[in-house]
Amino acid sequence: MMNTLWLLFQEPSPAPSAEGPSWIFSLLMFAIMGLVFYFFLIRPQRKRQLEHQALIESLRRGDEVITVGGIWGRIVKLDKDHAILQVNEEGTTLRVLKESIAQKEKSA
Repeated sequence: MMNTLWLLFQEPSPAPSAEGPSWIFSLLMFAIMGLVFYFFLIRPQRKRQLEHQALIESLRRGDEVITVGGIWGRIVKLDKDHAILQVNEEGTTLRVLKESIAQKEKSA
């Protein structure tokens, strides 16, 4: 018991000095992590955003589209931010945001 108490009240041994290449290694690891984040997260997301923006700009009247909610329809009218979709042969229409259009099936 006495030996254990003696170990608790001892001065801690000095930490190894920070001299040398340890800070270079840390900096290199942060740079590698930054590159991994860029190539696996940021770059693909930016590419998807540009592709979706190109899709939105290419929409025309008569295009058959699918919304993010899974609704199929044919574009009847386009406004600045909205599209009117005809969703069946009876003429039922829906007003949706252009941004909610996920893909274009075919043009008329």
